[in-house]
Amino acid sequence: MNLHSVEYNNNQWSEMSYTLLYDLSIYLDQAGRICKVNWANTTLRQKWQQLSDPDVQPPESYIGKRWNNIKGLQIDSANRLLFFHNKVFHFQKEEQENGCILFLKEGPGRETIFKKALDMLDESIQIYDKDGIVVYFNQMGREVAGVQGNIEGRHLLDIFNVREEESTTLKALRTNIPVRNRFQHYSSKKGKELFTVISAFPLTLGNEVIAALVLEESIRVISRKAEQLQNLQNAMQESVLDTASSPQEHGYTFMDLVGHHPKIIDLRKLAQKAALQNTNILIVGETGTGKEILAQSIHKSSLRSNYPFVALNCAAIPENLVESILFGTAKGSYTGSIEKPGLLEEADKGTIFLDELNSMTLAMQAKVLRVLQEGTFRRVGGNQEYQVDVRVISSCNEDPFTLIDQKTLRSDLFYRLATIILEIPPLRDRVEDIEELIWHHIRQLKYQYAFPFRTIEPDALWQLQQYPWPGNVRELFHAVEYAMNLASDDSLRLEYLPPYCRQNPKTGHISDLAEIPSRTVPGTLQEQVDTYEAEVIRKALKEYGGNVSQTARKLGLHRQGLQYRMRKYGIIN
Repeated sequence: MNLHSVEYNNNQWSEMSYTLLYDLSIYLDQAGRICKVNWANTTLRQKWQQLSDPDVQPPESYIGKRWNNIKGLQIDSANRLLFFHNKVFHFQKEEQENGCILFLKEGPGRETIFKKALDMLDESIQIYDKDGIVVYFNQMGREVAGVQGNIEGRHLLDIFNVREEESTTLKALRTNIPVRNRFQHYSSKKGKELFTVISAFPLTLGNEVIAALVLEESIRVISRKAEQLQNLQNAMQESVLDTASSPQEHGYTFMDLVGHHPKIIDLRKLAQKAALQNTNILIVGETGTGKEILAQSIHKSSLRSNYPFVALNCAAIPENLVESILFGTAKGSYTGSIEKPGLLEEADKGTIFLDELNSMTLAMQAKVLRVLQEGTFRRVGGNQEYQVDVRVISSCNEDPFTLIDQKTLRSDLFYRLATIILEIPPLRDRVEDIEELIWHHIRQLKYQYAFPFRTIEPDALWQLQQYPWPGNVRELFHAVEYAMNLASDDSLRLEYLPPYCRQNPKTGHISDLAEIPSRTVPGTLQEQVDTYEAEVIRKALKEYGGNVSQTARKLGLHRQGLQYRMRKYGIIN
């Protein structure tokens, strides 16, 4: 930090030195009126002058006015933050005989950031000055010590019932020697009995002790951490053994096409048959349904499995780069170009996957069609003909016949690529596969998290089955990862789900623990009986996590009978 010397010209201020890297200093008289403004950061001053908001005036426009009466000003003295029209400044106040100076720096100060960071720790942090006066307790420190309210500036002997000669903190300050893992049995002034383990470390500047850092843990916290460490050690050992004993597979196979819905079973059977042929395949499915998983699975089961699988996401590549990426470039075709093969050459004798083909321009589609017809192509800017042997698997995220009608997909290219069409159903049409998909993804993530989920709460599964999943399986997997990052145990609970997954589709509000809505429509006896029957079915489905077979057995119904009633009452599962 730089040393800045500030002096007020009319001798109302004495010369002072202040070690603070500031952007702005504001001088106040005894009445709190602004009498001078000094900018140390010219860039910030220019930004302020360029603001278009007429309500936000620079500080010098308030000279002669009381600072605390200015519109749009708020002060958080505890964190030394000043908010001025939604702008945040860290401030330091220097008292003078005839007033004071406010030193301001744009943004929150380091002290505030440090406090916020230390409060996130699951460790008890206490800091005392050289005389044993409290400088700071983080949130866990307050919890362990059993203190509340503002304790900064108070002596530790005024907060705790402990004799001076028995205090670990005061001993470290007095001897300038760290004290580690010392048992301490005492109580707070409010009567809370404390049995803790304390470590105190003196902090020095030169040869002088200036403060002490204290780490204090209660028996309860130590026991909890010991259990967490043991669980973490076991999880790490299990992970190391699993990864060492099992070979790491790369790419997807049909094992990754998870689900037992009839449409998925039929899709898997057809894809396995098509994989053995050498025909081109078109995969149709919404974004996030797993089109690349299916494409890789087909390649892995084909006669080309020992050769490359190369994928091109047509929607992710700018239009002017698709051709050079696909066909490669010749040296000198443009400034700085080099002789470089494209994806078609890389996929020779293997498979190329053109994902979201409908994002490709019609002109580019025509060039792809020529390669399929002739079997040859030229690099961009080159004259040499190249010949490749590739199988093309492509995909569309919309109905291809609609795309042809809309003139965004060439019909001749479609018939070249769509020898076999495989359609992946959206997740909302096979919600009974959701639980199996969740467990599949948990197994994929088990090496990334120490405590992967081992159970799924029924109300959480029910809520996941009610959500429409516009992003399909990919969105479901993101929701599971979100829950894993939020969870504090090994059970997938409703409160761990992303808020949008807990949204009631009718009201748009977050569901209260997946409370199942009931229909309370008055009417005839039959209507009221139907309403009650629908309510019973909903609650039973929730209890069994949406499992139709178990719910039917619980209610004494055949599976087909339960499914009929679900359709009758519009119950989505």
